[in-house]
Amino acid sequence: MTPELEATLQNLPDRPGVYLMKDTRGVVLYVGKAQSLRHRVRSYWQKDAPRAGEGMRIRSVVDRIADVDYTITDSVSEALLLEANLIKRYQPRFNVRLKDDKSYPYIKITLADDFPRVERTRKLPNDGSRYFGPYASASSVDESMNLVRRLFPFRTCTIDIKDGVRALQRPCLLYHIKRCQGPCIQAVSKEDYRADIAQVELFLEGRRESLVKALQGEMTSASEKTEYERAGAIRDKVRAIERTMESQKMAAFARTELDLVGMARQDNQAAVQIFNVRGGKMVGRDVFMLEATHEASDEEVLTSFLEQFYARATSIPPSVLVRHSLPDAGVLEAFLAGRRSGPVHLRSAS
Repeated sequence: MTPELEATLQNLPDRPGVYLMKDTRGVVLYVGKAQSLRHRVRSYWQKDAPRAGEGMRIRSVVDRIADVDYTITDSVSEALLLEANLIKRYQPRFNVRLKDDKSYPYIKITLADDFPRVERTRKLPNDGSRYFGPYASASSVDESMNLVRRLFPFRTCTIDIKDGVRALQRPCLLYHIKRCQGPCIQAVSKEDYRADIAQVELFLEGRRESLVKALQGEMTSASEKTEYERAGAIRDKVRAIERTMESQKMAAFARTELDLVGMARQDNQAAVQIFNVRGGKMVGRDVFMLEATHEASDEEVLTSFLEQFYARATSIPPSVLVRHSLPDAGVLEAFLAGRRSGPVHLRSAS
């Protein structure tokens, strides 16, 4: 141990935070979080205090650690979010980490626009847009995007369209084949267009039964006003949405809102499958690959996945069901509750 590292360990604060362990070249080997930086980081060098799982794995390489950087946070939940972001940034060798996590795609609705677009993106700027994801692959997000395009007409162009201003003299082909409502030629009001975008949001949230009920109300109202063509178009949309609901083979007996998380491992890799259940029905599922050394326990791998996934997830349900009982489950629940702005219960099947 170098004198500089020894001095750092002596001066560690008894506060929550995140620490980065580096080798002599400054390469980050491991990123961790702690309720007490002093107690957690020092424990790796204490031979009389063996730790299971993550602790034993890191203690096996302490001779390679030349420096420790740390950041103090106000809470463990804040430390957890910072840890996930730093793992994504540095890709440390000894952390359990999502593979290719820098490029996970999302669906973006540009709500800051008068006439929002629905598009695929890999960036999450704070620009007033709403994001859905992350999706595990481009094919997963493309499947959702294609379904949304078939059900809802919305613009895909990047033209700057302002309410009350005609942007084009003639619309594009999408307007003529009824895939766009033509805001560029003022063929639809801002209010009506954004009402349809709100339906897209409901659909992507998995609240499809609520969407169908709302559309059925619109269909009845249109019929009463003798707007039969509009009522027929709404009827066709309802049927299309109901067909997507019928294709969902899995259903719960109650109106459950939860994520089911399962995991399989082989060698130094792990596959985690997450099932999204909303309103008692499975509305989505995806598989994420992780790099995880075989020394890491199942509980550690699963905890790391949940921390990293929900640090960037745009939708968190009130319940998350996993196979294993997880250590520090209360800390993870507090983190999820902060992200959701509501209580979240972490339940285990074991």
